[in-house]
Amino acid sequence: MIDIALIPVSDCSTTIVLVDVVLSSGTEEWVHAVDLAFGWNPKKMRLIGFTEDRSEVESTMTGVPGLSMPIMPWDFYGVNQSLSDGDAYMVWLGPLTGAADPQLIRTAVIGTLVFERIDGSKSTVEILETVTHDAELHTSVFAGYVPGLDLFGTGFDARIPACAEVVQ
Repeated sequence: MIDIALIPVSDCSTTIVLVDVVLSSGTEEWVHAVDLAFGWNPKKMRLIGFTEDRSEVESTMTGVPGLSMPIMPWDFYGVNQSLSDGDAYMVWLGPLTGAADPQLIRTAVIGTLVFERIDGSKSTVEILETVTHDAELHTSVFAGYVPGLDLFGTGFDARIPACAEVVQ
């Protein structure tokens, strides 16, 4: 089984909140793709996007009033039609090194969710096992050499600490 953990990696020095998406397993596993449904309180944070390269975001974080990055374009389920309702999903596709070779991982950061704080109170970004809009979507980790084999284990939510003052 492969667990997904959401790990907050930013502090109170900016309104931007970075949350790493980390896959981990007790043994090395071949991972093809991840469908991750997640939720947050839209009164406390606004989703900006997802990036596979956090350093691009970190290098522009100081005083960024309007950080802009692409929102997850895959939306076969209608989940991302509105990103202000508190749920969304992202898709991660493992790099293909051969005909259809998946990524071999034991622990790997596959990307970073990027939010903007609306206020300084504590918040949570939760992994949603299932979300339904136009169709039902399940959080899944597709792994191994069996097509469609879902090895999603446990989801660990990100706890975003409160900040006494949010830097604007």
